[in-house]
Amino acid sequence: MLDSLKMFHSLGLHDGEIFSLEGTRTVYEYSQKILKTKTFGIDTGFGIRVLKNKKLGFSFCNSKEQIPAAIKRAISISSFSDSSPFSFAQRQKYRPAEAFDRKIADADEKEMLSIVGQIEDGVKKHAEPVRIVLVSQREESALANTSLLFAKERSTSLMAFAEAKNGNGFGSSDYAHYKALKDPYALGEKAGLMAKEMKNPKKLPAGKYSVIFSQETLSSLLSLLLYSFSGELKRRKISKLWNQEGERLFHEKFTLFDDPFADAAAKSAFDGEGVSSRRTVLIDKGNVNNFLYTRECAAFSGINAEGNCARAGYSLPPSIGDSNTVIEAGDAEPRKELGKYLFIESMHGLHTANQLSGDFGAEASIAFLHEKGKILPVRGFMVSENIFKLFNRIEYIGKKQEQSGNLVAPSIAFSDVSIIS
Repeated sequence: MLDSLKMFHSLGLHDGEIFSLEGTRTVYEYSQKILKTKTFGIDTGFGIRVLKNKKLGFSFCNSKEQIPAAIKRAISISSFSDSSPFSFAQRQKYRPAEAFDRKIADADEKEMLSIVGQIEDGVKKHAEPVRIVLVSQREESALANTSLLFAKERSTSLMAFAEAKNGNGFGSSDYAHYKALKDPYALGEKAGLMAKEMKNPKKLPAGKYSVIFSQETLSSLLSLLLYSFSGELKRRKISKLWNQEGERLFHEKFTLFDDPFADAAAKSAFDGEGVSSRRTVLIDKGNVNNFLYTRECAAFSGINAEGNCARAGYSLPPSIGDSNTVIEAGDAEPRKELGKYLFIESMHGLHTANQLSGDFGAEASIAFLHEKGKILPVRGFMVSENIFKLFNRIEYIGKKQEQSGNLVAPSIAFSDVSIIS
């Protein structure tokens, strides 16, 4: 790959970058009592960026032999870009954060199918399995540029999902991490038990409720919130928060940051531009503290910021992205503090939210009303809220953080959440 950088100089270029990615992905799916390997793929390619006359161009290709042609395409495309003071990242040191698990990397089909079988057995303790999906992925990526930067790492990930049915009751559970799943049976049992408990749900009356969201649902809500922390949207004055930096817009106990080195989910030693990963505090005790930037976005904004660049693959240019979303732990135990509250396990419809205003309406598919020690399954209602107002009405923040996918957060109780029956 380093030899490929010589091609930039041979074409009269002094500034260029090559990103390489090689990945394998295997999907196992159980549905309608049939277990099969759904897909298996190997995705290999190179993303090319060039800087000519202060203009940035991007192209991609699938093999080393195609790199010269891709560089020429990137040069041609750069002529349509706006001029900027952008520059490629310099060579730097990295703190190790390899998200790689040998157990996932070396697992064969027999082992993966065994995991699916254990999940199925767990579901059957309380319900019937509707669908089980297991996705194993392994990637190796590298980045080199003409500023003598070189970075390389490998990663693994495992995603498991189980859906169960008991009469008219449905339940689900999932897992997403770079580490192997320790207890597949427990994952399946959780989905089965949930389906059993949701067998005869009651209709929840409309009103204002104290609400605790599951980690998976909280993660989806935070994705909506994080949209407004894009440095690009701030620069273009599109984000609702573009001129609110330093202002307290959220609850004073709410601190949120992006951290690739979060203990429960180490992500990557460097971002999509080869910049060493670092923690970025977005909300500090309720105050809007910072935004997410790539080097290009920061250059156009006229500020010195970097470290939040993501790669969706080799065929797309790098863009602003978050790594691990972390919420600082509090000093309470929300479930014990509240006499009555609604626990929402899952919702659907958040994709229809207004990302700019933060308004959303989502239907709860699995939820339980907790009151005086009793737990009542409920359904047939929607949550109608504004994401910015919601995170300003925090009642309690839990003492213990939990990991779910890219979210590391404690349990959070929100007050006066609007429920439409």
